[in-house]
Amino acid sequence: MRLLFYRPAQTLYTSSVSTAFQQGVPLSSGTTIGNHVDGYKLTGNKGNMIHRMAMLQLLDFDRPNSAQMDLAALRKSGKSIDYIKGFVREHFDAVVLTFSNIIRKGDSDGFLTDIIKAIDIPIVTVGVGLQDTLSDGIQALDPATVALLQVLNDRSVLFGVRGHRTQEWCHEAGFKKAKAIGCPSMFAYPQNIRSLKPAHYRRSMRVMTAGHLHPRLLDAQKARIMTLMVKLPKKHVSYVFQSELSAYTNILGIEGLYNEASSEIDAGFMNSYLQNHFGINRSFDHYYCFNDAGSWRQAASFHDLYVGDRIHGGVAAMQAGTPAIVLYEDIRVAELTAFHGIPNAKVSDLKKYGFANLVDMHLNSDAIAKFKKRYGITLGNFCQQIGAAGLELAISPDAVAQADR
Repeated sequence: MRLLFYRPAQTLYTSSVSTAFQQGVPLSSGTTIGNHVDGYKLTGNKGNMIHRMAMLQLLDFDRPNSAQMDLAALRKSGKSIDYIKGFVREHFDAVVLTFSNIIRKGDSDGFLTDIIKAIDIPIVTVGVGLQDTLSDGIQALDPATVALLQVLNDRSVLFGVRGHRTQEWCHEAGFKKAKAIGCPSMFAYPQNIRSLKPAHYRRSMRVMTAGHLHPRLLDAQKARIMTLMVKLPKKHVSYVFQSELSAYTNILGIEGLYNEASSEIDAGFMNSYLQNHFGINRSFDHYYCFNDAGSWRQAASFHDLYVGDRIHGGVAAMQAGTPAIVLYEDIRVAELTAFHGIPNAKVSDLKKYGFANLVDMHLNSDAIAKFKKRYGITLGNFCQQIGAAGLELAISPDAVAQADR
């Protein structure tokens, strides 16, 4: 089956030149942080790479004749709806739409809606989720967002949403086809997730973390940010930047701070900069910023655990077989962790219980066993729903941990 995936998952420029046997080009190996930030225009928040890559990796399809395409950008470039409809029909058998927290307040440009209405081959939608509680229901949304949700509900053979809260909200709003199947990123590497081991606190453990170390948030969300900075261990901790670096405008052009080969920013410089400019008096051993999901997972595999305030930082770690505790302050992450059974805690719990106790509470043998039991259920349901939608899987719901072979 020839599949068209929306949108590109890798940090590659999407060429406007249209021909066969071409691929977008990567970022340069330049040594400024700005060279890395250029990639934000391609993927947005780097966490998007984790969930967009999932369907590309877990499905079995005709890879040489499939493609990733930014359909909305194609429309904005001047291509007509009829052209896009004809092109998609001629070259592909189905379209896979991977979203994230698109049910949110704010403007929506509506470009994708008209394209989906026109496409006349099967459409599979996954990953749709709530950003906020939206207690006012559908009235809280921009009309263009409502129109997008309506066409996804009408046209998708599978309208997959992240969790039960989103499913309930969609059903109440009239989008009855919404089915809670979770985030696809949790199912790309089932063998590795089923290989997760319990973790017990020790001083020498290597910790990966991520958060919202954004200059403009240091006042508005100071308690949330500083809890992570203060309560994590003082040594052997690495920090992953996902989307914050574009705000560090004063240092974007400094040569030599960024190493694209190792996906790292100069830790000595960054520790001093954060202390001198923002009063953050702590040091991280490494500062990572990734251009591809594989490098992220590989770096995570060299750590003993992940404890952080970013959901896809935790997912990347678990994909690599590294146990994770996902900290949260919003319903988006609370819904995902609850649906999948991912070990989780409020950010304030890190302050309340301390790092060592939090690890022993949420990553002990019983906690990991409970998570794996829930994972077996969500994996089985996901595979069943994807199969019913007419897609084939490269993964198996019966995948077993390496230790069980």
